[in-house]
Amino acid sequence: MNRILLYLPLFPFLSPCFLFADIFPFQTIEKANRAYVDGKFRTSARLFNTLDKKDAFVAYNKANAYYKAGMYDASERSYLRAKGVDGAMRTYNLGNVYFQKREFSKAIASYRVSLTFREDEDTRFNLELAKQKKEENRSKKKVQKRKPKYQKLKESKKIDKEINNKEKIRKQELTHLLKQVSKKRMPSMLYLIESEKGEHDDKNPW
Repeated sequence: MNRILLYLPLFPFLSPCFLFADIFPFQTIEKANRAYVDGKFRTSARLFNTLDKKDAFVAYNKANAYYKAGMYDASERSYLRAKGVDGAMRTYNLGNVYFQKREFSKAIASYRVSLTFREDEDTRFNLELAKQKKEENRSKKKVQKRKPKYQKLKESKKIDKEINNKEKIRKQELTHLLKQVSKKRMPSMLYLIESEKGEHDDKNPW
């Protein structure tokens, strides 16, 4: 598991915006890049957003900033609009977005597309990891579907056991009560019989 954490490269690359300074306002690009390097990813995305929204490289860099800020939905939309940028990198990063969103089927598809552009060890590793995570999720769902039935059966057995215990206690209490009643009544009955017998002996010798 440590190896997975160590070798899982889920951090997108920031493209070299200075190469496109003749197209984009240089100062805004510089500020956006500086904000990105300083870890101010929302600021970086906001600055890129002031540039030409139709340009694929703007969309790509904005997607990177959104990704680093943990804004995966916004990052996904921007990567999808960034067609024209390096296909292997864009689809690899898009796969990372889906991975973070736990949409493993889409992540697998994106990594496979990335590998059609260029063979890459990290992409191959992420692809296998996404497959593994997808299978784990499928197994968990199967267990969750079975669990309610098992719990229901368990609860039913527990209720039956409680009812049986209560019935047993009631029977024991009833038996005990009958014994107590019997003990209390028998002396009084004997007393009456002896008393009546004594009276009869005086009058009736038999």
